[in-house]
Amino acid sequence: MRDSPIQTELGTRRLKLLLDNQEHALEIREVALKNSHRLVTLIGAAALIWIFAGFSADAADKIKVNEKKSAATVGINERGGRSLDNQGGPDGFGYKWVDNLTGDTATYSWIELRGDPAATWLDFSDDPDDAVLPATIGFEFPIYGMTFSTVHVSTNGNLQFTTTDEAFSANCLPDPIINGPMICAYWDDLHLDNGGYDPGGTITVAYRNFGDHFVVEWDSVGNAFGINTIYKFEAILWTDGRIKLQYAQVEPGVNVGFETVGIQAGSSGPALQYVCYDAGHQPTANLAIWIYQCNTGTVTGFVRDGQGQPISLATVHLAPFSIATTTDFSGSYAFPMACVGTYSMTASRAGYLDGVVNNVVVASGQTTHADFTLQWMGIYNFFSSDVPRNTEDMDTVTSTLAVSQSMIIGDVDVQLSITHTYAHDLLIYLTAPGGQTIMLSNQHGGSGENYTNTIFDDDAVSPIALGNTPFTGSFIPDELLSALNGSDAQGTWTLSIGDFVSGDDGQLISWEIHVTPALAADDPIAAHAEEFALAGNYPNPFNSTTNILFIVPRAAPVTLTLYNLLGQEVRTLINSTVQPGTHSVAWDGRNANGMDAVSGLYLVRMDAAGFTSTGKLFLLR
Repeated sequence: MRDSPIQTELGTRRLKLLLDNQEHALEIREVALKNSHRLVTLIGAAALIWIFAGFSADAADKIKVNEKKSAATVGINERGGRSLDNQGGPDGFGYKWVDNLTGDTATYSWIELRGDPAATWLDFSDDPDDAVLPATIGFEFPIYGMTFSTVHVSTNGNLQFTTTDEAFSANCLPDPIINGPMICAYWDDLHLDNGGYDPGGTITVAYRNFGDHFVVEWDSVGNAFGINTIYKFEAILWTDGRIKLQYAQVEPGVNVGFETVGIQAGSSGPALQYVCYDAGHQPTANLAIWIYQCNTGTVTGFVRDGQGQPISLATVHLAPFSIATTTDFSGSYAFPMACVGTYSMTASRAGYLDGVVNNVVVASGQTTHADFTLQWMGIYNFFSSDVPRNTEDMDTVTSTLAVSQSMIIGDVDVQLSITHTYAHDLLIYLTAPGGQTIMLSNQHGGSGENYTNTIFDDDAVSPIALGNTPFTGSFIPDELLSALNGSDAQGTWTLSIGDFVSGDDGQLISWEIHVTPALAADDPIAAHAEEFALAGNYPNPFNSTTNILFIVPRAAPVTLTLYNLLGQEVRTLINSTVQPGTHSVAWDGRNANGMDAVSGLYLVRMDAAGFTSTGKLFLLR
């Protein structure tokens, strides 16, 4: 029997929620065959249409779930982006998650093993705190391109496939120590003796094979700190690689907010994370999380400069997801497992204007090609000679560098190397010549060691708070360096490292800043513009006026329009024919009616002769 179509539209160009069980997004059927064999069916559809996100998932992006016996049947067709429930991913292998916080896409249906004569209970009596025991899955379970018939069950709430690590201290994913596939149902410092089902007992973890799915249940386990904390949760593995995590009871005591939930392929990723510490969604009672792999295709291409030479180490993003890769020496890149959909892609490299390719269509099992040509902007590197400097317990050490030439900052990054045996001790912050202070890293890294060639870059993929030691590569700082855009780089820069915990010493080995000047109209680089570009704005964030830079290689009609995050037009700054060259237009933070716009994130969109690019502006009142 079919449900009647219901259409609810919330605002122009904002949100469309379509309930129809034929061809729209989400179909959910849950069958609970318990006792009276009651049947509950929920059929619905949801789609958020994001006007400027540049992404719409393909109808072929489906998961078909056929849960039998005491489980459920769920089918998901994604069309237009996001459902009403929380969603996450994809990671670099195409894994996504969706939960049941509003119940429109995923459903909670607990499978109880306590009292089930077919369940096997693991004996952790030798070590109920930190131990791992094997369990036979009963079929070949696929995860990250590998298959396994055995899994290693940890007292600390995770499943490992190639490792048997007893680690009690949960890290964000990918975990730098556990180098293998892992499912973190509720990875934390758990203790079986402290549980609520049988305090002092150790028979609280069980597993069972149901034919087409395999269940591991942690039944009322406790926390290692012995405080009133009870967790009852389970992981369900399906023959086709889908994973469902369910939480029947979560009663945290004072030791809350330190868990990790998600999956990983290995210590270097890819990884899909639901929560890590307090970053994400805290599991609660009656929560269900589906983890599944989307239909995928491949995206390849080259990044070159204006002379056709390859650009290595350029970062290529698939928007709107936090998925990125870098180019090799030949300038080539590849996304071998990109989810089916239509994307806006960007390529960036320090010293170059970002390149954008819109409407990149990824089809299931097909290869799509997208090339970029980046325009050189010019970049200046300044190195500190005030190194090395020893970091002392309970003290702050400073190091300086001098910039002798005057230049307006269009972008600035910081690179440094620090040796220290307990990274969490350190507060690292930068003071610019104008006196502005930017917190780069505020006590991250736990008990791990070292910052090794760490680059703080606002355009990086991951925040430093979610990184793992040794911090190597690019990270978003705790406070955005873009606050310095529009100021003069000339003068003395100071790097400060505070160590306010005793017992560990270290050393600042080196540090430098990379400054990309804002383009001026008489800049010789800008005078030879070869392509349209939206070149950013400064200052950003701003509290009164910001200058938006854009480049026009030939006379063309140009429109520069501001939108809020609801997709509503705020103001049109330019709508006329513009001559070749680099141009700047100011926005005074007012809307089309002359009223002050509220604080927040705004989008600026440039349209010119078939070229489209979107940037972000942060207005702070």
